[in-house]
Amino acid sequence: MFNASGSAVFDLPEYIELETSGYFAICPSGTVNLENALMGIPMVVMYKLSYFNYFFIKAIIKIKYTAIVNILAGRSIVPEFI
Repeated sequence: MFNASGSAVFDLPEYIELETSGYFAICPSGTVNLENALMGIPMVVMYKLSYFNYFFIKAIIKIKYTAIVNILAGRSIVPEFI
């Protein structure tokens, strides 16, 4: 959508207002981590797996972090609990 001067106008989704209204966020790993980091919202990343999936994935995939913010930074910025 464009305004009268020809500039693009974007409506923010409703969940953005909800995210900015809290003190901190408990969120799953995914793009929401990057959104929260860009908005300066403190967060904790939590993700639940079954024991089988956890040990299976841990044996095959060798990554240090699951949160996008930590992966991009190359270090632990956001606590992760899996």
